[in-house]
Amino acid sequence: MDFKDFYDGLISSSFMLFLFSFTLIVGALIFKPYLALEPNDRDLIVILSAISMLISVVYFFIALRAKKIYKLEIRNVIKFMKKIGIINIIFTPHLFFLISLMVLSLQLIQIMIALTTLIEGILLLIIYKQAYDLFLKNANKREEEFQKNQKLYFKNEFVKIK
Repeated sequence: MDFKDFYDGLISSSFMLFLFSFTLIVGALIFKPYLALEPNDRDLIVILSAISMLISVVYFFIALRAKKIYKLEIRNVIKFMKKIGIINIIFTPHLFFLISLMVLSLQLIQIMIALTTLIEGILLLIIYKQAYDLFLKNANKREEEFQKNQKLYFKNEFVKIK
């Protein structure tokens, strides 16, 4: 995956996830009487949305840090992606908990849950695609793409650490 696509996708997806999760929390708390939410459903929505907001902030800061990391050698980028991959693996079950809200009869708020689930899935897929590109591709092809990205986006403004 191209670095620019990865960076832009991570920034925009994390921001959209934060925005949608915040909207879901506000909708569940403020519009509870209009949506006829049970207290258990409301609490579950708030907890899952709060976790989504927290993770979206983490991914946003990871994206900001990625620009610095991708200027370094490929071994540093691979270490960085391993750390992100671990966070992603921990966060993946959350998506299934969010999908489980779709089986509840929550009327109007189900559209917002579906949109949040979609954005969360996009965010996870962006990370998994980048991890696939860094770990499972042929080493020569990976190195070639990495060098191309560095020349294209960073114009070798750094000194390689040996």
